[in-house]
Amino acid sequence: MLSYKKGSVIQATEEVIAHGCNCQNVMGAGVAKAIRAEYPEAFTVDKRAYFAKTNEPGSFSFVYARGKFIFNLYTQKQPGPNANLHYIEKAIAGLEKKLPNVTKLNQVAIPRIGCGIGGLDWNDVSQILEKSTINFVVYDI
Repeated sequence: MLSYKKGSVIQATEEVIAHGCNCQNVMGAGVAKAIRAEYPEAFTVDKRAYFAKTNEPGSFSFVYARGKFIFNLYTQKQPGPNANLHYIEKAIAGLEKKLPNVTKLNQVAIPRIGCGIGGLDWNDVSQILEKSTINFVVYDI
C-alpha cells in the first residue's frame, strides 16, 4: 500500500526510512547525500558494505541511528541515471524479509526511489512498491 506526504524523507516521522543509492560508496547527491548529512551512520554502514563487497545491486545495508532504522537500498551500480527496476524489486523483497526482524512496525518512509537522479519513471517504480506487503509512505517534495 502506498500513501503520500509532502516534504523530505529526512523529516519522516516513521521509524524506518529506505532510500536508493549506488554501489560505489558515494552517497554524494540527491536523497542519499541528504541521508549521509543527517544520518552519517548510514554512510558508515554503506562504507562497510562497499569494502566487504556486500553491496551488490539489489541488496541493502542498514543501521539504527537516533531512533530510526535507515536502509540503504542498492538500486544501481554506478552514480547517475542508472537505477534499475530489477534491483529495486530485489532490494524491496530483501527489505520485506528483514523488516519483521528489526521492528514490529510495517510502515516505511521512502522517497520516489530511483526517479530523481536514478532516471526511472515513478509509474514503473510505484507498481513494484504496491506489490509489497510493506506500507510505504512516499515523501515527495
